[in-house]
Amino acid sequence: MTLFRLMALTFLSTLVISIQGCSVFTYPSPQPIYGTQLTTIDPSSISCSNSIRGTRSHIAFSINNKVDFCFTSPLKGFYEYDHLTYGVACAHGPVGGVRGDSSRLIFQVYIRGHDVALGVDQVSGTLNSNGGTSTVQPRVETRKFLDTPQGTTVDGVLKYNVNGKWLTLSQASDYFTRSAYLLSFEFDQTCNPDQQYLLNIKGITVDGNSVLVPTLKFEPYSETIQTFD
Repeated sequence: MTLFRLMALTFLSTLVISIQGCSVFTYPSPQPIYGTQLTTIDPSSISCSNSIRGTRSHIAFSINNKVDFCFTSPLKGFYEYDHLTYGVACAHGPVGGVRGDSSRLIFQVYIRGHDVALGVDQVSGTLNSNGGTSTVQPRVETRKFLDTPQGTTVDGVLKYNVNGKWLTLSQASDYFTRSAYLLSFEFDQTCNPDQQYLLNIKGITVDGNSVLVPTLKFEPYSETIQTFD
């Protein structure tokens, strides 16, 4: 085999591996209709995760530095594997996929308060798409340790520095903010990543006062995402 052929085969093999490891996805990307009171924050600081590792698959912001929000790209359902639950992305691409086999669209919102009393009992979400409008109440999950700082392993045990003392999670949990929730709004709609969605949330209170949450716009966004680590 000539050196040229060997180099050509090596290039083609590398190209195939590269193509197999990356795919183009299209998904609804969340962006708030900004107000002057919003401050963008790092989604990882609020433990905000998404089933798509996209650069615009989630966005987080703070309102008046009192309550933080993180919105993620919507899901079309869930599946279980090894006793864990995973979200199925509403996306074009090898992960998630759109097959018309589901008429549910799920928007998940993470909320965290800073030394305030959050009220979520009267929350509702209204979705506008293709001229249609529907309103639902969310499923509410308490996120007890959403504000937990990064721990450090001390003598083989994960501990947290609280006022100069190294405490275990059970000992330190009372010092962490517990005013945190995950809201899941499930609408009777078929997933369509090429469609624009508008989500409006009402009924959230902080210390008894209503919070004006900006409308979130979910627009189709396409990018190349690595599918294999």
